[in-house]
Amino acid sequence: MLRRVLFATSVREGVKLVIADEPTPGIHPQALSEILKQLKQFAKDGAGVMLITHDIVSALEIADRVAVIKDGATVEISEAAAFEGKGERLKTEYTQRLWRALPQNDFDLEFKGRTVCTMTLIGENLGHYYQKERWIFKDMNISVAPGEVLGLSGYSGCGKTTLARILAGYISPRTGHVTLDRKPMERGTFRPVQLIYQHPEKAINPKWRMRDVLTESYTPSQDILDAFEIRAEWMDRWPVELSGGEKQRFWIVRALNPATKYIIADEMTTILDAITQAQIWHAFLRICKSRDIGVVVVSHESSLLNRLCDNIYKVGEQ
Repeated sequence: MLRRVLFATSVREGVKLVIADEPTPGIHPQALSEILKQLKQFAKDGAGVMLITHDIVSALEIADRVAVIKDGATVEISEAAAFEGKGERLKTEYTQRLWRALPQNDFDLEFKGRTVCTMTLIGENLGHYYQKERWIFKDMNISVAPGEVLGLSGYSGCGKTTLARILAGYISPRTGHVTLDRKPMERGTFRPVQLIYQHPEKAINPKWRMRDVLTESYTPSQDILDAFEIRAEWMDRWPVELSGGEKQRFWIVRALNPATKYIIADEMTTILDAITQAQIWHAFLRICKSRDIGVVVVSHESSLLNRLCDNIYKVGEQ
């Protein structure tokens, strides 16, 4: 919703150049379509439009040409029409890999399947509103089993993130309750349900070095650090010295504490490029499946949810 408000400030007459830096992550398809339509209209009205994005599919809807950048250098500039099939018309191996890594292309996973176990995360008759406004949702029932990957989809503002925060214990519902193994989760201890925010800066203490961010939770093995490509030199950096995607890797690893039973991933990889998204999801689900960790994936991307999830729950349509 914040992105939509910010984007609206650019809609004015006489615009000559629009530079849109990641205007679309975490936006549901209807709003995304309106934003792309407006960007295309700027171009039709004679303005230049530069869309900076990890979302190749959205870029292809409006772009004449696509410049692919890696490690600070342009590796390829191709016509949008070259992005089709297996990427045979693309010029470089990196761009071909980027194209094939999309969920709707070769983003294959081998970790599906639900484990039968009693320690289920259950939300019963959940309802919530803010400051006596209208109900965001009411009478919602949801359950996640260990090892299950459950998707949460729905339009912006329907309550997905609010539901995620309730399930993780960050806020209490107005009605209903959440239990783990039919028991309320204890407070004051390490929480067995971990929440990974879309924006990691919301959860990372800016006054801590990244090493402290990790070790407050636990000391991860080198195998886990390698799986998420966390570099040794990042450990002594301050959060402000890392990109959003680099900080997100730390927060994912932090959530994988040995005591974790469930992880709620709220638009976890929208700030990452397609290749990195695929790598992160492969590593993340491999570890979660091996530990029988239940996962809730919050996303607007239906193609991603269809790839990852055993079941999909549509918030606002129950």
